[in-house]
Amino acid sequence: MRGKKEKKNEGRELGIKQVDLNIIKSDFPNDTAEQGFQMLYKWFQCCDPANRTLKTLTEALEEIECFDALERLSLDTN
Repeated sequence: MRGKKEKKNEGRELGIKQVDLNIIKSDFPNDTAEQGFQMLYKWFQCCDPANRTLKTLTEALEEIECFDALERLSLDTN
């Protein structure tokens, strides 16, 4: 995952509400890794199952150029 600013963009790209992103940021203010995990968990919980796919996640990460996460995702799925 990337820095705080990019993490919000990633959350928005995945359709997470701004209020939820703000809660995650305030709950884990100094832990960007945990913020990233919580954001992805929120997406998984709230996303329409038809859109909760590896393709959707990959497209969102590509859109915001989050290459570290894309690389990790690639390693985890191979």
